[in-house]
Amino acid sequence: MAFIMLMALGQTFVIISGGVDLSTGYVMGLPPSPPPMIITHMPSSIPFAIIILAGILGGLIAGMVAGMVSVL
Repeated sequence: MAFIMLMALGQTFVIISGGVDLSTGYVMGLPPSPPPMIITHMPSSIPFAIIILAGILGGLIAGMVAGMVSVL
């Protein structure tokens, strides 16, 4: 629930400032998706720490791409 509250709080400030920008949900909703997919599809022969780092890196890259797309 805290994650949804943070998204709603950010959207509230956007609406109060006079803009109706629906991309905040997209930017905050996309990055949590790649890490579980990356972690579950990696072969088990790879060390666990590398798998977790790959998942984190995937989430960071997804967040950066979503942020760059929303700025354009």
